[in-house]
Amino acid sequence: MKIKHDLTRKTDIDQRGAALVTVLLISILLLTASVAMLTAVGANSKNTTDVLSETKAYYAAESGLRAGSNFFRNDSTVLAANKYSYAVGDPSLNTKLTYATVNGISQVAVGSEAGYRLNITDPDNSAGSIVYSTLGSFDDGSGVYSPTRVYPPGGGANTLTFSFNNQASSTASPPINNGQPFGSLQVVKTGTGASMSAPVSFRIDYVMSSPRPATRTIRGTIGTNGGITFLAPTYSLMGSTILLCTDSTSTCTPPTSANTTLPIPPLDLAPHTAALYGKMAPIEPYRLKVLATGYGPNGSTKQLELVIQRNLFNDLGSSAAITMIGPNAFCHFGPSQYMHIIGGSLPSVTVSDQAGLNAVLFALTQTSGTATPPPEIAGNDVPDWQQSPAAMDAFITRLKQSALDAGRYYDSTHAPSNFGNFTNGTGITFCDRSCTMSGGVQGGGILVVTGTLTFSDDSKFKGLILEVGQYVNSGNPGGIVRSGGPQTLTGNIVIAPYNPNNLAAGSGQPRYNQSGEDGDTSNSDVVVDQAYDGTLAITDFMLGVAEK
Repeated sequence: MKIKHDLTRKTDIDQRGAALVTVLLISILLLTASVAMLTAVGANSKNTTDVLSETKAYYAAESGLRAGSNFFRNDSTVLAANKYSYAVGDPSLNTKLTYATVNGISQVAVGSEAGYRLNITDPDNSAGSIVYSTLGSFDDGSGVYSPTRVYPPGGGANTLTFSFNNQASSTASPPINNGQPFGSLQVVKTGTGASMSAPVSFRIDYVMSSPRPATRTIRGTIGTNGGITFLAPTYSLMGSTILLCTDSTSTCTPPTSANTTLPIPPLDLAPHTAALYGKMAPIEPYRLKVLATGYGPNGSTKQLELVIQRNLFNDLGSSAAITMIGPNAFCHFGPSQYMHIIGGSLPSVTVSDQAGLNAVLFALTQTSGTATPPPEIAGNDVPDWQQSPAAMDAFITRLKQSALDAGRYYDSTHAPSNFGNFTNGTGITFCDRSCTMSGGVQGGGILVVTGTLTFSDDSKFKGLILEVGQYVNSGNPGGIVRSGGPQTLTGNIVIAPYNPNNLAAGSGQPRYNQSGEDGDTSNSDVVVDQAYDGTLAITDFMLGVAEK
């Protein structure tokens, strides 16, 4: 019995401490689990804090984008024509926004824990070198332009031949302080020459290929004594001012608004060449890249980027007071003796072919009104959105969407209650139907009509009118119908009928039909150069936003 007891006791002794080991093992497991849990809770708390901080940084960056777009759309202290170049010169808009240094970073505060900083750049390098060439042509006396003009028109042994020595592709690097070569006007005499009974009209196409492709036509006349006169002392293209002058020095002096005759020297109607020069300012950016960096708590940052574009026109306005696109234009000005079409430095009316030009010129003989400068067949300065029915339809489609977004789209179920602001020339009105302005109604901005546009009484409009309705019948002829007066249309009129369901068919016949009794005071004084400037309906819109 004693032996058994000793064995049992020995066994108990051998098992002493087993519970302690078990407790320790369990404690270690519990401790490990606790540490893991605490680590997870800490990490989750940190993640939550990071997400909150990054969210604040994101919203701060978004506030920066909004501040930038608000400047372009609403700041009245900088001219609308140069807001984009102004922003490139002040990429953070430091002179417009209130910056302060926080944690060593200059930023605009958004609340007490976040801020943003802007960096605005020109992705197209609009202020870079200008690559250009020139191309000259002369009116044959009927509105048709060709590289040379022989006077008298029938030719003979005694003539004067006018031509232009085109300027080949050249590069002008900023700053452009000296006159750059623009080519030269030339006259050659055969026999005893000829006496001119009327001035010879010419046009010089200034063709810019870089930094953006575009054309600006410079128009003028050669007088009967050889004096050269331009229709304007300066010209503009995409915000770039073109100053015509007499030589290649820094003292190259342009003409003035009071005297647009350039002594370059004047052609003396003998064998002679007169060189032309010009100074060009950098073009105005038409789009900008706005990068907004948002700063939040705990050193968090977020970057958002957008591209903002000045307008749908790519800074290219229409190239005439009244533009009629399509074959065999129908034109009737009626007997109105006070009707005037004023194009300024651009033609009063342009058409697509000789038949249309003949119709316009004949219409002018039926009225004692005026059209200056004379009508002509459209030249090389037609903007891209007018060059085909497909381009016009794409442009109209974007205008339609803008009108829908603005609540200014009107279909066959309802007509517009107003046509925009005449005083400021702002607003957009899209009539996907025929529309009538009568009874003294005034409007402004951009007006698109897909049916027939009718004016009567003393209606007024300032801005751009796009009439694309085709002829359907005598009750819905498409184009523009004007009756009664007085009416004042200040801006551009573009008549370009086409079928959106059959673009391959080309443009239809454009129609302008004005009627009135003798003494009618219908008036169409049109200011055309950059007419959409200040038309806030389609300006400074975002092309897209991306997170960097």
